[in-house]
Amino acid sequence: MSENTSTDTSIQGITALIKTMFPKVAVTSPESSLLECGVDSISIMRLVSRWRKNGIKITFAELITEPTLKSWSEKLSRRVQKKEDGIGKDGGHPEVRTAADDESEYELTDVQYAYWVGRDENQQLGGVSCHAYLEITGKNIDENRLDTAFSRLIEAHPMLRTIFTQNGRQRNVKENHNDPLKIHDFRNSDMVSARRQAEAIRERNSHRKLDISRGKVIGLELLQYPDGSSRIFFDVDLLVSDVQSLNILLHDLAALYSGKNIQALENWSFRQYLEQQKKRSETEFLEAEKYWKKRIESMPSGPQLPYTGNTGKTPHFTRYKTVIGTDIWNSIKKQSLAHGITPAMTLAAAYGMVISRWSSSARFLINVPLFNRDTENENIEHAVADFTNLLLLECDYSENLTFAEHAKRLQDRFHQDCAHTAYSAIRVLRELARNEYSNGLTAPVVFACNLGTELTDSEVTSSLGTLDYMISQTPQVCLDHQIYEMPEGLMVCFDAVDSMFPKGLVGTMFSAYTDLLAEIGSADDGFGRVYLNDIPKGQLDVRKRINSTGAPVSDTLLAERIFTNAETRPDSPALFYGDSTVTYGQM
Repeated sequence: MSENTSTDTSIQGITALIKTMFPKVAVTSPESSLLECGVDSISIMRLVSRWRKNGIKITFAELITEPTLKSWSEKLSRRVQKKEDGIGKDGGHPEVRTAADDESEYELTDVQYAYWVGRDENQQLGGVSCHAYLEITGKNIDENRLDTAFSRLIEAHPMLRTIFTQNGRQRNVKENHNDPLKIHDFRNSDMVSARRQAEAIRERNSHRKLDISRGKVIGLELLQYPDGSSRIFFDVDLLVSDVQSLNILLHDLAALYSGKNIQALENWSFRQYLEQQKKRSETEFLEAEKYWKKRIESMPSGPQLPYTGNTGKTPHFTRYKTVIGTDIWNSIKKQSLAHGITPAMTLAAAYGMVISRWSSSARFLINVPLFNRDTENENIEHAVADFTNLLLLECDYSENLTFAEHAKRLQDRFHQDCAHTAYSAIRVLRELARNEYSNGLTAPVVFACNLGTELTDSEVTSSLGTLDYMISQTPQVCLDHQIYEMPEGLMVCFDAVDSMFPKGLVGTMFSAYTDLLAEIGSADDGFGRVYLNDIPKGQLDVRKRINSTGAPVSDTLLAERIFTNAETRPDSPALFYGDSTVTYGQM
């Protein structure tokens, strides 16, 4: 992308920049709401980063208030500054320095540190890593080519050669400390034995804590079946990867396996990136700190769900999964944009609405990961690291409003808070605890929205196979919402610590959520309806069954039956109260 494209603040220039960065977005007119055209909050953050890199000091808050090309062009044009020294102080091309140039320790990000602390078994809902595990099946994989591709993948991305120290810091090193590709050759065995081995690998690896203190952050295993097919077992500690990075890793592994070149960013260092970010956002950080310290005085806690408190020795996550069909999902997106609501906020509103049905408080916080890497270098889109930030989003379902009204209210709250993400949710949680505004679990319910990020692309499918299984877990979280757009529709998942909830509750909540999405998407007036007090179908069925007390009606009066019993069995108990009884004869 040329610098001219990023500095042209005319309507045509902004349109060209949006089209370059987000090819699927179609802007209809200068006065059209860009939100309705598909420019979501994360996209706006990336645009802000691009403009600030080129010396145009604009903020997310300024752009989100009136998201049209006309308004943006006017605001940006007023902010254009002449750059006297090259790119200017706000950005510039990153200094060339590889991770290998400096192997000394440096600080974790706030989110990385929270993940690292959560590995401690003494933490509530701790003892687990932030970890993603998946299986790809279908192709007859050549083990030597996959081994070579895996080694080159680790060589290409410095964060895959990271050691996390005992004092909560990290360092990137030249040497690869990850285990090599592990082969399970069952080609001369039987399918029953091969499937049993696959189950054993899943049991061993799906929830494991990689030894990050020894530089083990990624794993890869291959099972070869008797019928010629294969299954790849891939897992990574999310201290070194966010969702977009996970997509990059899978894409690059597939491309390297096929002998293709990849777009890994050369001479790039996460340390360097963090140093630049800290320097660039000093003023924003102070403003955001002031904003959140004022907000915490009135912020609620997390959802007051009927927690059992039983996590077991180590929390174990179970995945609930379904696919919302393309027709329903397209309808949801169309209705969302027609109401000026992003599809992501529609899903968040539906999720919060379902949570509120089981929460004893209608006001609560949900934890929202933001996958917004700073695009000071356009090739940053190909870098692997954990760029995640977190936002505590306040939900309020105390009023019985239409779905559209709830979604707009939530979106307004989100947009206002997004302008102050320089002060992360981790720091907000610390302030809540320090000021005794929280007690126990403050943000154990997560809404992760991965719209616009393909988990596995055509390169993965054509070279390695299809995604067959996936699960993730996060420390100090008991319910994690995940979504991925797939060719067949929207894959919706809950990753949950079942033992933290009454038996069957998570499944009931998941059904209520997917039923709500289906109803919103299939009804012409889905956004105009009130759903807040809707009772899930499963619970209605239980109530109907319990209240079904119909029985044959006798012509005999109740008193006549008492007299008959008094004559035929006078010593039988007729009435119990406390420790005493009254017989039929006594009555």
